[in-house]
Amino acid sequence: LQHEVAVNAVASVNGLVATGSGDGGLRLFDPATGALNKTGEGCGGPIRSMCMVPGIGPNGQDGLATVSNDGLLRVWSAAGNVLRAVVVGDEGYLYAVAAS
Repeated sequence: LQHEVAVNAVASVNGLVATGSGDGGLRLFDPATGALNKTGEGCGGPIRSMCMVPGIGPNGQDGLATVSNDGLLRVWSAAGNVLRAVVVGDEGYLYAVAAS
């Protein structure tokens, strides 16, 4: 899956499969071909969990939320490569995120 270390999180968004790993990288793949579609960087540590966030991207597209060891929740654009918001969650690790 083109990550340097283990994949910790997987989510589906806008017809793509998103993966987050211990290297802090966010990748989006086409599930039909396995081809890498987009890459996002900028997490402050290993991505521990991610989820699809409905309707936050341009034109109402879904986005992604990720959490990592730095205690921050990051919200990414529908393409997964533009950071749209950062929310301070805790001083410690965050291990899970969910949206509805």
